[in-house]
Amino acid sequence: RLGPTCELAYHLLPAHWGHGYMGEACRAALQWASSSYPGCLFEAYIEPGNRPSIVLAERLGFERADELREGARRYHLEAAGGRSADGPR
Repeated sequence: RLGPTCELAYHLLPAHWGHGYMGEACRAALQWASSSYPGCLFEAYIEPGNRPSIVLAERLGFERADELREGARRYHLEAAGGRSADGPR
């Protein structure tokens, strides 16, 4: 698919893991970007061993793609026009 893409990327210090901060922040970012860029394809590149980030991406509605870039697996989420990319919680 050709067209605009938005990449979701984040980093959180280990002392703050497991509190739901990233899920909350990602949902807000995806909701804002979905309304600002309707129909945008969201991408996230996650290292295969980073299970917590894979679980979060899947909870947000991202789907795994068969593409690797520099050792990271591509995940994608297409936001429909005017629809929130707010995946299941």
